[in-house]
Amino acid sequence: MRYLAGSPRLIRGRLFVFVCILALSLSCNLSSLISGNSPKSGDSSDQEIASTSAPDIANSAETVEVLFDISNPKQVFNGASSPSKFTSKETWKITQIYTYHWNDGQGQEPSGTISLESEDGTLYGPWETIGVDGQGGVAYAYWVAYPDETIPAGTYTVIDSDPGTWSQNNDSDGAGFVTIQGIRVKE
Repeated sequence: MRYLAGSPRLIRGRLFVFVCILALSLSCNLSSLISGNSPKSGDSSDQEIASTSAPDIANSAETVEVLFDISNPKQVFNGASSPSKFTSKETWKITQIYTYHWNDGQGQEPSGTISLESEDGTLYGPWETIGVDGQGGVAYAYWVAYPDETIPAGTYTVIDSDPGTWSQNNDSDGAGFVTIQGIRVKE
């Protein structure tokens, strides 16, 4: 019986996506249980992130949370036509950002860069990405950056270096699919 079929790159891609989904699930479930809130996720391109206080668990390890997410399981199309924007009332240390480039089942190689631009024009990034296989083994479908950079409270627009292949659909109001993870910074 074969548990993981495919090339080593495909297996690594599947394993990476599985670990990301598992980490998100555990993080979301733990945060929900502790705070009684669920992380904000939605299908509009302009969201406000609720300001809930992070639990103080006797100097526990920092918890990575989903700060912002535009995604859904419906069919996607190329060419983000609306900005992927979010507002946060808190300071965050950004640990991971990934955008989706299905590109009609071709992915987009090489992967490019991702940045965040604040309303005052301050640019965070650009951060180089690595390409990770997506659904059906599509190479370079996910572009993943690991910024390890702190951003203050504010409104931000996600900038992808290849908006022509950045996946979007009607449920995202034309905004490019993106997920941002980070750690709340206590001030």
